[in-house]
Amino acid sequence: MTVKSLKRAQRKIQVKDLKLNALLEVTLAINSNVSKNELFGIYEQVLRELDIEKVVLFINENDWSVAMSYGINVENIEIDGEFWHIKYPLQNNENYQHIERDHHGQEIFRENRD
Repeated sequence: MTVKSLKRAQRKIQVKDLKLNALLEVTLAINSNVSKNELFGIYEQVLRELDIEKVVLFINENDWSVAMSYGINVENIEIDGEFWHIKYPLQNNENYQHIERDHHGQEIFRENRD
């Protein structure tokens, strides 16, 4: 094995260890029921350690909002309309019940789909 390929393999191992430790840290925080702000702070720290330069995390708690962001300026704007829905065929002729809700969470449409 050449020095170059050995260094590349060592770097891959370091990155894998970093990712595994990051996943463990986030999982432990979730299992410890830390606050959203603490969890988002841990998540941001992990992403920075992974050299991710820009992130915006959206959450939906009755309305969509930015939970955290870094490396990018985010402006909340209201847009009239609905999200697009994409239908994928299910396997083995399965079907499901499709429910649509308005922005208040009230059911506005229901149908069985295959």
